[in-house]
Amino acid sequence: GGPSFSVVPVRVNTLDGIRVYTVSCGAEHTAAITLRGELYLWGAGNQGQLGIGIGDKSLPILCGSVFPVRQVGCGLAHTVVLTDFVVASSGGEQYMGDLMVKDSQVFRHGRGRCYFLNGDKYTGEWMYDCQQGLGIFRRRIDDSKYVGEFLQGLWHGYGVLKTPMSVHSGLFVNGRKHGLGVYRDRSLENNGKIVKAVWENDLLVSNTDEIPTPAETSAGDIQIQQHRERLRLHQSALRDRYGFQNDRKLVSDIHLYL
Repeated sequence: GGPSFSVVPVRVNTLDGIRVYTVSCGAEHTAAITLRGELYLWGAGNQGQLGIGIGDKSLPILCGSVFPVRQVGCGLAHTVVLTDFVVASSGGEQYMGDLMVKDSQVFRHGRGRCYFLNGDKYTGEWMYDCQQGLGIFRRRIDDSKYVGEFLQGLWHGYGVLKTPMSVHSGLFVNGRKHGLGVYRDRSLENNGKIVKAVWENDLLVSNTDEIPTPAETSAGDIQIQQHRERLRLHQSALRDRYGFQNDRKLVSDIHLYL
């Protein structure tokens, strides 16, 4: 509650007149919840644990939340909060969705949306803190978007990867294009050229002027059809279960490639 460090409890004058009902202390930061459900944080913020990016605060700051905060827990370099709608902030990340507690640990598990510290965003299904199932991932650094299946946090299965210069729909393994896929070059010089080819670890096995063998095409088509059917079954769940209105357009993007 001040610019100096203390190894014993001291009065936090900034919170005078505010009715605080619970406090949580981390290694170098502190959180307090008021009877009105307001959350105050202060201390070290070098890992984003104050939920405001990177930076320390010597005095308590009021952290905005649409929903009243019910519980808070501070760790070594993270803060987790529980509200009526389950909104969590951990290491500067903002997560909204389902949680699961196992062996005294809290995991993102079920369905939810996460805003990462680097500006990336994921909306979809989770399992033990990993992106797993059907989801939509937006990467800020190159303005790309992946819509499809995930396994242990990686693109895995059937998906559509859109970048400002290209669109690839097909099979992915461990985060890379692998298997039969359809690639459309959106650059002006190629004028939307479409290539159907077999990929391995993000590299073309066949040249862009070659046609995959009948065996490769047949096997790949069967795999893609199986994954497409899974996506069809998941679409209504992604639209209805998450209830995020501004993601409806993203869900409709899947139809463009089915």
